[in-house]
Amino acid sequence: MHVNPVVEVLTGDFDGDLSVAFADFFLFADHFGETSSSPDWSPLFDLAANSTIDFEDFFIFADHFGEKAAP
Repeated sequence: MHVNPVVEVLTGDFDGDLSVAFADFFLFADHFGETSSSPDWSPLFDLAANSTIDFEDFFIFADHFGEKAAP
């Protein structure tokens, strides 16, 4: 029998360390204000999926700040 592990995805965990913390905020801040036509565009930071990294994305990030994946 093969069991596939369940991987918890945390909204706002941009660095993949299983927590939403200041390191993620700094990554987010580096992309704030970008649009899908920006040279450094990354859809990873467009949490609202509206082709702009703006306050709507920041509020989504803030709602998840401090979360950690279950051990």
